Amino acid sequence: MTAFEISEYWDKSVQIDAVGVCKDGWIDLGERNWGDSAGAISELERKIPLFPNPANATIGRRPFSKNSPKSRKTPDKIRIHTRADRYDGVLHDVP
Repeated sequence: MTAFEISEYWDKSVQIDAVGVCKDGWIDLGERNWGDSAGAISELERKIPLFPNPANATIGRRPFSKNSPKSRKTPDKIRIHTRADRYDGVLHDVP
């Protein structure tokens, strides 16, 4: 199992709701949009280039939405997480 740290990130140009940094060169960035999953994905995609990544780590996407969409994965294979996922272990899946 890889050690990791979870936090948030903000500076004068961007605020990212959740940042999970793994010691294996992987970073998960998460964005909440309790309105819809499309909004969470588009907001996350807008913010990713603004996140400093000097080590050139692989960036994983973790959008959060209020309700589960018809498909749990987007065409780009981004998994949508919901509030319920916090309680049923889905957030602990390896992407």
